[in-house]
Amino acid sequence: MSKSELCLNHNEPIFYICFSPNCGLFRPLCKKCLPEHTSFCQKLPYDIHPKVQEYQDIRKKINNSLDHSKKTLENLLEIGSKVISFNNDSVLDPIFNEIDNIRQQIMEIFQNFKQSIKKTYDDKLKEVNKEILKLYEDIRQALDYCSKYSNKNLLCETLKSIHLIDLDYQVFYIQEKMNALVQRKNETSIEAEIRKEYKDKFFVNFHTGLKDLVDFGLGNSIRKSTYISTNSFNKDDPYELFPNSPGFSYCSNWIYFFEEGKKNFYYLDIVKSKNKTFEKVTLNITSPIYYNHRTILASNGDIYLLGGYLDNLNDSNEENHNTLFRYDHSNKTLVPLAKMATLRHSFGMCSIKNKIYAVGGANYKEGALIKSMNHSITPLYDNYIFKFGGMRFNLPDKRELSIDLFERYDVKTDFWEKIKLKDTNYFSASPMITSFSGCCAINTHNILIFGGKNEKNEPQKQTYLLNFPKLDFSCNEKEEMNFSIIETNSKPLNVPAFFMNFSPIIKDKNLIVIGHINENEKKILMFDSKSWKTYI
Repeated sequence: MSKSELCLNHNEPIFYICFSPNCGLFRPLCKKCLPEHTSFCQKLPYDIHPKVQEYQDIRKKINNSLDHSKKTLENLLEIGSKVISFNNDSVLDPIFNEIDNIRQQIMEIFQNFKQSIKKTYDDKLKEVNKEILKLYEDIRQALDYCSKYSNKNLLCETLKSIHLIDLDYQVFYIQEKMNALVQRKNETSIEAEIRKEYKDKFFVNFHTGLKDLVDFGLGNSIRKSTYISTNSFNKDDPYELFPNSPGFSYCSNWIYFFEEGKKNFYYLDIVKSKNKTFEKVTLNITSPIYYNHRTILASNGDIYLLGGYLDNLNDSNEENHNTLFRYDHSNKTLVPLAKMATLRHSFGMCSIKNKIYAVGGANYKEGALIKSMNHSITPLYDNYIFKFGGMRFNLPDKRELSIDLFERYDVKTDFWEKIKLKDTNYFSASPMITSFSGCCAINTHNILIFGGKNEKNEPQKQTYLLNFPKLDFSCNEKEEMNFSIIETNSKPLNVPAFFMNFSPIIKDKNLIVIGHINENEKKILMFDSKSWKTYI
């Protein structure tokens, strides 16, 4: 047996692996190590239970991951080779030759027109091809990595390195990026023909007919054969706001926020307030409101505050950072309730059936929790939580916006899964993934995602609508849910905005929410199913 397979402390065969953060996420243990290791963890000042699994089970799991990744990458490599073989340089040549014959007497003007076409279409094709070539090389490298270790009796150090790079996640990311590039390639493909009826009258109608001479199609037939619509489309207005929609069981009429770094609470009662101004409440609390906290109007109508951090990370009241507080309006204070298992900020927060869920975020002392922060979440039918966008922690010291990554949590089975969205709106560009977006299920068939920040940290007006079937939860069998993007930017925000704490209300079929125009300016925005307006 190799020395690397023996415990360094007892020179005994490795039998367990501990995945606790306190053990560097991967610590080999022999049978003699286990009692001492468990005793050590139980004496720590915080509640950490050893996450110990048998060594052979880990070996089997990682080998299965390698085999699955190898097959997936081989398939992606085949797809990439077919796409790269597309020759985009020759597509427009026959059209240009015929146009040249038609326009011999106006060559100078025609040359300008020709160059504008090349810039519009050829450059897009070349840009996509360049990205596919780069990804193709990444796939080859990843495949070589999997082939190197697949079907081998791997040593402990090798298993550790494979485990820490999160291979399944990396392959999923490559797969999603390839799908996106293939779709872009199809969307940029060109179908063109000369409109014969314009030839005879072209010289007479030159100035008005120039743009109509060539008919360009953007490969819709290719896309329609590749991406099949699975809409269970609501025949009524898909933007109609239902007062009792699956994302809203709130009973409060308040729009509110807690002021970070201060001890102030602001609220606006949209029913009783006549001048539409916020009321200020100075809270009777010892510590100021934490930065990057999260707050919600829960399904029981109460307001809750959770998480965040102060500038001074050595705050003596550190235990408050992971404490859930309920706002007591009568006494102008925050009532402490239960504590989270870990510190966190910049997470998602929602309420289902009088239970509060905190999703993802970051520990202000230890970094990422589950590779995602500043994402948006929304409950659905009291059975699911959906997560959209946000910042992903892909590799150590590297953050980037989530790309085509949407996840669903099943409350009943306690299970997360990644879901694939189909963009069936062929007449507009696919939506850009953002962080700090607002999202909510506005009726029984549609989720609205709006605003947020792009990769340059700029607020956006973007909106897009997700369509899904109405489910029958009385059925014992698990029902497949098909989600489709059916509209993009048809109802854009009236101002670019992002949403730090998303606690919307629906009143008289109007969606009302606080949006941030910048770090220091807030506006109340209202959506009436037709357009967005500034409430105040």
